[in-house]
Amino acid sequence: MSAVYIIGTDTDVGKTFVCAGLCWALREKGYNVGYFKPVLTGAIRSGSMLIPQDTEFVVKFAKINEDVYKLTPFICEKPASPHIAAGIENKDIDVDRIKQTFEDLSKNYEFIMIEGCGGLAVPLKEQNNQFYMQYQLIKELCNNVILVTTTKLGTINHTILTVEFAKAYGLCLKGIIVNMYKNESDEDKVIKTIAEFTNIPILAKVDLIRGCVNCKDENKFKNVFEKCFNNDTIMKIMGVFEC
Repeated sequence: MSAVYIIGTDTDVGKTFVCAGLCWALREKGYNVGYFKPVLTGAIRSGSMLIPQDTEFVVKFAKINEDVYKLTPFICEKPASPHIAAGIENKDIDVDRIKQTFEDLSKNYEFIMIEGCGGLAVPLKEQNNQFYMQYQLIKELCNNVILVTTTKLGTINHTILTVEFAKAYGLCLKGIIVNMYKNESDEDKVIKTIAEFTNIPILAKVDLIRGCVNCKDENKFKNVFEKCFNNDTIMKIMGVFEC
């Protein structure tokens, strides 16, 4: 079993959308790919239940036959950093349980796509004034990382800082996926700058789906993913899983 951890430069860069596309595209090609989101905050409440909407979306779209609560062992309602949300809701994010869940999933899949919660330097838990950070979990689970970014203003700074942080902590950053690509005049200049400065491969540019806020038309998503995750890109992605 091999795994890769999908991380973002910031919140709302589209990690879940990219994870859904990657899982779907690889499974369409016959790869036995699973999905794992260890911690989710900002869950939707339905009565007494918290719904992990990101996990639900990926599982449904990529046709992964798993219980969403198994794939997301820690769920908080408050949209905040995990250590803050868990503290407010009196929940303990048990790292050993995360690792055991990952090990259990590893028995069923050849490859696992792990979706992070925000960026690398996100505290997952705080105990006795000590922080357990997301980058620590990444190192302990798989150490392979794909970074999701965009071309919006500020992205060069955010992306380069994330790449340098990953290098400083010994993470294996295997590639960058640019999400919400609009094919506008300056975007490729931004991407070229990031690629040349970081020397990290750009694995794909995922088109923005215009006029599709909260869109449920799966065909629109599939059309984008078929274009962006073509055969050449699939081969690059599969190379990411190789340690």
